[in-house]
Amino acid sequence: MHGSLLPKYRGRAPINWVLVHGETSTGITLHAMTPKPDDGDIFGQKEIPIVWDETALSLTNKAAYAGYELLRETIPLLVNKAISGISQKALGKSSYFGGRKPEDSHLKKEMTSREAFNQIRAVADPWPNAFITGEHGSIKISWALPHNAQCLPGHFKRVSDGILLGFADAPLRLVTLKNGAEPSNDPNIQVLWLKNVGIKEDI
Repeated sequence: MHGSLLPKYRGRAPINWVLVHGETSTGITLHAMTPKPDDGDIFGQKEIPIVWDETALSLTNKAAYAGYELLRETIPLLVNKAISGISQKALGKSSYFGGRKPEDSHLKKEMTSREAFNQIRAVADPWPNAFITGEHGSIKISWALPHNAQCLPGHFKRVSDGILLGFADAPLRLVTLKNGAEPSNDPNIQVLWLKNVGIKEDI
């Protein structure tokens, strides 16, 4: 069983990668094992819709349920030899992604707000979280949401409904930051942490 609609997203961490790339659907695939990664004939698939604020955890839960349903439907067919595999070559172009490294979740001011949001979704709790860096260290962003105000890229800004963090085209509103393992939803604490790592304020 593989956590994508093969032949797309072969390799490791497919659930995280589909979120990073902003896909609106993915799925699971039951396939034969071969020496090459995720290359075997396909015996069944189920598509899974991805909602705009999907996280790796919620998508993993969807995939687990879809996997159960797919096995329940497919195993009797396999036992009775009533189904044959389909070559992945018949299904179009393949793509492959390797394992994710901590640096893959580094948020940079040159990113669009959508790119940053996708990175945050892909490693939201209980994953290790995306992070930003300043002159004096880094801070994790456990959760943030798109916002329509303005904020200088690479800066934070205080607004009536919280703290914004600026990216190339628009900001995100910070919901939860983590300083090490300590989380906070308190805007005053968030400002202190941001200043401590060297993120400048847009005044």
